[in-house]
Order: sequence, then structure tokens, then C-alpha cells
Amino acid sequence: MKGKLLWINLTTKEIKIENIEEKIMRQYMGGRGLSAYYISRLTNSSIKPLDKENPLIFSSGIVTGSSVAGSGRHSIASISPLTNYFTSSEAGGYFGTEIKKAGYDCIIIIGANSKMCYILIQDDNVEIIQDESIEGQSTIEVDERIREKYGKSVHIAQCGPAGEKLIPYSCVTHDLRSFAGRGGLGAVMGSKKLRAIVVKGTNKVKIKNNDYLNKIKKDNIKDIINNSTSLTKYGTAGIVMGLNELGGLPTRNFKEGVFEGAEKLSGESLTEKYIIKHETCYGCPIRCKPVAEINDKYVVSSKTGAPEYETIAALGSLCSVDDMQAVCKGNELCTEYGLDTISTGCVIAYAMECYENGYLTKKDTQNIELKFGNSEAMVKLIHKIANQEGIGKILSKGVKEAAAIIDEDTNKYAMHVKGQELPLHEPRLKFGMGLGYAISPTGADHQHNMHDTDFDEDPGFLKNFGIFESMDAQILNCKKTYALVEYSSWRHFLDCAVLCHFVPWSARNVVEIIDAITDWKTNFYELIKVGKRASTLARCINISRGLKPEEDTLPKRFSNPFLKGPLKDKKITNENLEQAKKSYYVLMGYDENGIPTKETLASLDIDFKFQ
Repeated sequence: MKGKLLWINLTTKEIKIENIEEKIMRQYMGGRGLSAYYISRLTNSSIKPLDKENPLIFSSGIVTGSSVAGSGRHSIASISPLTNYFTSSEAGGYFGTEIKKAGYDCIIIIGANSKMCYILIQDDNVEIIQDESIEGQSTIEVDERIREKYGKSVHIAQCGPAGEKLIPYSCVTHDLRSFAGRGGLGAVMGSKKLRAIVVKGTNKVKIKNNDYLNKIKKDNIKDIINNSTSLTKYGTAGIVMGLNELGGLPTRNFKEGVFEGAEKLSGESLTEKYIIKHETCYGCPIRCKPVAEINDKYVVSSKTGAPEYETIAALGSLCSVDDMQAVCKGNELCTEYGLDTISTGCVIAYAMECYENGYLTKKDTQNIELKFGNSEAMVKLIHKIANQEGIGKILSKGVKEAAAIIDEDTNKYAMHVKGQELPLHEPRLKFGMGLGYAISPTGADHQHNMHDTDFDEDPGFLKNFGIFESMDAQILNCKKTYALVEYSSWRHFLDCAVLCHFVPWSARNVVEIIDAITDWKTNFYELIKVGKRASTLARCINISRGLKPEEDTLPKRFSNPFLKGPLKDKKITNENLEQAKKSYYVLMGYDENGIPTKETLASLDIDFKFQ
């Protein structure tokens, strides 16, 4: 099953289409893996994230656009301005399917335009259109202007004003609803003077055995819907109260795990007070995307959806803010500017802790009382970050760089791995996830990771790897490390295919889906190997760019226990983390320095020469 690759050079204006050989499609299956394959060939250690030579890759996957539940996703990848390493971020919605319908499995954009532009893709018709009038406009304004010109049925990916300003945690926004949030991909777009990509496809997505695929969908649709009732009702915000009860709701910059205002931030409260409807992604029966509208202390338009769990925790509990209206406003502003809500919340929480400990004063903050719990300060700071005004200019660099500027002693408040701010899942609740943060090729990430609490009563999906007993969430031993290796490889595969992590397909279902689409007669082992190949190749890219084993670590805060709450006295000691990291290296086939051995590369058929 060959793929189609669209090359766009913004410097030379050259546009060409190539075939992707079937072997490469089968080895990587699209998404993160295929992007890593091309980035490994198009970059070297001297290319910087904001150089015009740095490729920006949009990739659908083997499953994208097939209309099975969870197939409306795609991946965006590049060298990250936040970490200086490989990054990929996945987004739902309809944009990935539209790429596929236009006839492409992968779009590689290199070079840079001299002035602001957008790319228009209408099947075989691909144009680079210069338009300086959209520069500096909000994502809402650009979305409206483009739809007025090309019709409401187009799908739009854009970097927003934050990307134009090269903020290293700016995101890529799709149709104002779905986000490739992590890694600063919006800044890569901005560095190329590429404000948006507009796609309209009219082709059918090719399926080898459509009858077989329809049978799989029909046989499993009821179970999928029945097993996703909380997502359908509350979206991901439905986990707020559960995490708080477990003591793992990140609060006050990860100092605590229980938030007294959690109920006000719950999915139940959000749904009852502010949600007006629920939306979904292409082909998915799980309507997990709520839409909020507020006309009160804050005015929040329904155009930007509603905050999901990560945003609620980042702008809410992490900043000790219990005002859901303020969180919804913060979510709207991040969408309008094109900011990753996770990094934005972490940066603001870092600044609040600096302020409360005397490292920042009112003079530094332009008279903003930047205390934990000040919802107005949180909202004001988003404006300042996006516009790089005052203290916002420093904070727009991310917590790692901000700490280097404000005071090196504030590194203890900077919650990041490899420069990327932590997602809102507490490592002292989920020890395996803590290790997953440390070794992730893209910096701290919760998606290609394990959520230990899913397996502390029943091994569930881990039975596919020969693990038939539950595992305590607060244990980090060789067995847990093995579970992380295999389960994270599965999740890396899902980000290659590209298939949503939330849809409860079984391993057998996914193998059948891949077979129906491709007729490859694949198996579970091969799919796991796709994930390992993708993560290992990403690590190879990082090592060639200078990654050292000491960067595979966690902020020191997590080696200190909570002083109260259900997780009192729980911590991941440095010794425990280092031993688990060594076990991870062995199980992945890396040497003592975390470098994949030649035998490992051969077994994965990775042709990579370290620089």
C-alpha cells in the first residue's frame, strides 16, 4: 500500500508529489514514525529549530480517514524550539482526514517565505499564497477570513500570533477545536512565515476490504459507546474529581496533589453550568469535545470549544485557581493566540511560586499580584506572554529558560523534562508515568506513556504483554519498567497509525482494522515493533543533537514526598529512578549511555549513522 508525499519548498516555491514505497509505509505506518524517518534524513545536528532548513511535517496515518472510531487524527513533527530535539504532536478533528482525502499521506514543508503566507491544498491543486493582511490576526479572525474566501467546508491548521512571535510553546490550532499542542510546532510554522494550511479534499480514502472494515465497526460500536459514557458526558474533564480523591491532582505548581477547589473545576460542574453542546472528531461516535459559552464575569465564545482536563488542571488547580469561568477564558485566549495550554499553565504556576518566594516582585510583574489563586492575574499573564510584554517576555521562553533568566535557584520551581513543561499527571501517583516522562523522546509527555492507575486493580491491556497481575501504581521496579516499555511502544504505534488513545479498541480489533485497510496480514508483534522503531529512531535523532543520559530525569520536586493527603510520604527517589532508567535502557536495547546498540538498530531495520 504505497503512500503519497507532498513536498513544498517555501523558499524556492517548488511543489512536487512523490510516492512513498510500501516497505516504508509498513515499517512506520505514518504519523510519528514516518515523520521521524524523514526528519532523520533531512536534518543534522547543526540545523536549529527555527532555521528555514528545519522540516515541518504533517502526516496522516494508515488508519486516518478510514471512518473507524478514533481515526480522525494526524501528526505534526519537527525539531522542537522548546527542547531542541525531535518532537511530534497529534491532533484530532477533521484536518488529518482532509489531508488524506486530498490524496496525501504526508506533507513536508521546508524553506521559508519572505512574507506571511498560507498554503492552499485542493486535491492536486497546491498553491503558496502570500497574504500579509492576516499577520498578527487572532486565530478566530484568520479562520473567519479564510472560510469567507473558500467556503465553510475547508479545514484550517494555523499557528496563531504566538507562532508568528516564535514563542517556543506555541501550538498548531485546527478549526479552532483541535490542537497539536506540544513542542512549539506553531513557532516552526511562524519561522517559515507560514500562518496557515487550508485543505479541501474530494477523494475517497482507499480501503482494501471495506466490507471487512464495516463488519469490525458494526460488531464493536455498542461496546465502544458503552465503555465511553464518561467521555461522552463530560469529556476528559470527567477525571478531575477522581484524581483529586486519589491525591494526584497537580496543585500549586505540583507542590500538592489535593485541591480544595476541585469540585468547581470538575467536568460535572463545567457541564452543568456552561456546556451548550458536544462535538466529535471525524467518524467517531464518542462525542468527547464539549463546547462552552459564557456571558457573565467573563464572556467566552462557543467558537473555541471548551477546556479539556489538561487545560483545566494547568490553568486551574496548578495555579490554585478555582474559577471555572476564568479557566474557560484562559482556554479561549490560548486558542486565539495559539498557545499550548499545558506549557502556559506551567509557566504561570512557576511565576506564581517565584512571586510568593520573593524571586519576583510587583515591580517585575508590572504591579500584578501574582499569588496562587489569583484568577485575574492568570488571565492577564496569558495576554502578557502572548504579546511578550514585561514579565511575559521572559515567561514566553518556557520555564527552563525563564529560570535561567530570573534566578538559577528557581530551577527548583521549573517543572520540565528536556525543556518541555510537565503534563498534568502527578508522578507521585503514577510512578511508571514518572519514568515515562524522564525517558520520553519529546520531553515530558503523557500520551505515549502509561497511566499506572489503569492497572492497579486489573492488568487489563497489559495481558497482551504476558502480565497477568495488577501492579501498584506507586511501585517502580523491573516489572513496571517492562510494562512501560511495551505499553508505551503500543502508544507510540497508535501515534504512527494514527489512532486515538481514548477509543477502547482491543489489540485484536486494531490488528483487524489494519488488515482491513491494507491487506498486510499483520499481527500484534509487528505493531509493537512499529512503535519501538518510531521511539528508537526519535532517540537516535536526539542523541545526534547532543542528548545525554543525565537529561533522562525528573524535576527534583518529585523526589520529595507530599506532606499531606492520600499520597502522603509517596515519592520517586533518585536512586529508584536511576535504577529504573538503567532497566529501561536494557529492555529497549540501549547501552549504558542510553544509545541504541547496533544490534537493536539492525533488529528494527533502522539505518542511522550517529554524527
